[in-house]
Amino acid sequence: MYTKESIAELADQVRSFLASRDERFRVPPYLGSGGQETGHAIQLLGGILKYQQEGEWPSDWGDGVIAPISAEREPAFEIRIPRHTSPKRNLFTIAHELGHLFVHMDYGLESYAETIAEGDFRDTMMARSARNATEYEANHFAACLLMPETEFRRVWGERAGDRDAVAEHFGVSIAAATTRGQFLELISWI
Repeated sequence: MYTKESIAELADQVRSFLASRDERFRVPPYLGSGGQETGHAIQLLGGILKYQQEGEWPSDWGDGVIAPISAEREPAFEIRIPRHTSPKRNLFTIAHELGHLFVHMDYGLESYAETIAEGDFRDTMMARSARNATEYEANHFAACLLMPETEFRRVWGERAGDRDAVAEHFGVSIAAATTRGQFLELISWI
């Protein structure tokens, strides 16, 4: 069972892992700004990112889906997102799907082959569509990965609570930055 703190630590580990492999991921946006850069981040983690056309998108997949692929070779997993949503929305969705991968599927950072061989990598497809504890945990992971608390608080103060400026700094939507601010009690829920 994960706590909010342990999920935040796991997100920090993933962000540090990516930064150690490619200097582009040392500053926001931590998964790149979309496209090839974000695809490269997913490759560094052992997976593949696929964009799908609107007609290819089943309604029960929500905003995104992650699924294991192979125990023997890369890519070990794939993240699929719709092409018809905005890049900033996609960035949060990708981070959310990574939350499922690391928190709920017990995927390991150092070696996906070891993780799969040990039987810890859950053979499950997860889609961002429901509202339950699993989805809230994946959202928390995404928020921590893209908007680390200490940095978020610093930027929030430097930008005098300007949600647009804070969102721009982290490369996320205004809605994502606002929700992060609410959970960190920087913004009222009312």
